[in-house]
Amino acid sequence: KLVAFVLSGAIVGLAGALFVAHSEFVSPEVMGIGVSAKIMLIAILGGAGSFWGPVIGSAVVVLAEDIVTQWGGPWDLFQGILFIAIAFYASKGIVGSINERVRKVR
Repeated sequence: KLVAFVLSGAIVGLAGALFVAHSEFVSPEVMGIGVSAKIMLIAILGGAGSFWGPVIGSAVVVLAEDIVTQWGGPWDLFQGILFIAIAFYASKGIVGSINERVRKVR
């Protein structure tokens, strides 16, 4: 576990350094609660107990954000509704719910 933790910290540090090099500026907004809430929503939406859960969750969140903002809708409101709906109806996330249904079929 220690090796995984150190490796993930090194990868995140590298990603942060590359982000700074790419954008040439880092505002305090990057460390705000909105970014943390979005990351948490991605993990919970997809399913935190699997590898593919956050991948699926990030795809859904990014696509939903693009669609909602193109229509001119309030993304923050939609994000909150999505978070509550997943908490009520798919407590294990998208991937966890699919895995649970597949197990019931077998």
